[in-house]
Amino acid sequence: MIDRIAITRWQFLFILAALGLIAHGFAYPWQRQRTARVPIIALAIGGATALAIARFGHIDQAIRQSVPSHFYLVLTVTLALTSTVIGTWRWMSWTKRMVGIAGALAALTFFGAIVNANYGYALTIGDLRGTRLASHIRSDELIGQKRDARARSPYPSRIEGATTSIEIPGTTSRFMGRTAVIWVPPAYLTEPNRVFPVIVLLHGTPGAPDNWIRSAGAEHTANRYARTHNGVAPILVFPDINGSLAGDTECVNSHRGNAETYLSVDVPQFVKSHFRASTKASSWMIAGFSEGGTCSVMLALRHPDTFTKFADFSGDTAPTLGTKSITLAGLFDGNSAALQAHSPLEILKHNAPRIAGFFTAGTADAAGSASVTELFSASKKAGLDVQLTLAPGGHNFHFWKAAFRRAFNQLADSLTQADVVAKHFDRYMRR
Repeated sequence: MIDRIAITRWQFLFILAALGLIAHGFAYPWQRQRTARVPIIALAIGGATALAIARFGHIDQAIRQSVPSHFYLVLTVTLALTSTVIGTWRWMSWTKRMVGIAGALAALTFFGAIVNANYGYALTIGDLRGTRLASHIRSDELIGQKRDARARSPYPSRIEGATTSIEIPGTTSRFMGRTAVIWVPPAYLTEPNRVFPVIVLLHGTPGAPDNWIRSAGAEHTANRYARTHNGVAPILVFPDINGSLAGDTECVNSHRGNAETYLSVDVPQFVKSHFRASTKASSWMIAGFSEGGTCSVMLALRHPDTFTKFADFSGDTAPTLGTKSITLAGLFDGNSAALQAHSPLEILKHNAPRIAGFFTAGTADAAGSASVTELFSASKKAGLDVQLTLAPGGHNFHFWKAAFRRAFNQLADSLTQADVVAKHFDRYMRR
């Protein structure tokens, strides 16, 4: 029950704020005159700290977008309340100290909840805890279907797809990826004589493979598509691209890990060998948001024999760690030629493959909108079959969820053609 509590709604935020204020009001030693100046000093400390973070923290550069000003206001109040507890600690009874600590934790939680609500990262407590998805089934059940594909389906009346968590080894790359998630459509479970196209969906940083499902609603969107297409839809693959929550490989091979080889070789080979996935490059698309969007364009342009279609949701124009100098040192060991070889704009100028792409970003996301517009123009000039959509929204999951929902029918239709989804398994056996 607790896992279903929505943590982005105003009711939850209001309760947190009220608990924090009430706790601080109870814990504060009102009868002590010496403490009269503590709240003022604490507010000054909170404001100065928030201002220093805004001025010198380079948060905008790190997350590649402007930080809403109300974040700093909430941070100021949060730090002021916490500092007040510390400043009046000596005049508190042990009961009030415990309540004060609880109030400080509530205030810090409120700040985190405000940030989370703005970006839509986790919608429920269950998302924060990483509880098992409701549609989860064991991976050996899906892999078992492939090995005995002529057997009668154990899911004859399945109306929704299923997700499974699975380790995709870095056989060639030696990349240590976190557990991946794979979604299969209802027809995969009910019709074991079909093979399916694939969309590889890449997360951003900070992030995790299941962000597309928990935060961007990819499973819900795909199920909705499948319901109007006789249960048929692409297999969705959600691999890890960074190796850790705060990692940032930009999907290139570097000392941070051979992410490019992992995503362009290991992941496709694993999916093709363990699931009923098409082996045709025309049946494979790669897509992503933020860092994952940058990666999707770059990987499709560099590996058109694996991915012939891409979808970029608010990505950058090239792999980046913030500045060119930091990117060169952090990803390419100072090799400018290697950076250019991974720059979509440079590839489009000199050796553009004939692939198709989709670009989108929110109009409130200035950097994202500028990047996808520039890439769209360069792609169009290079002869690629591309589309661009700019819609209201920012650089957050609220936008990506809506954008993916709007675009999915078009993206899936481009893959689920009659000549792409094989109707009979004997075609699959002759590969």
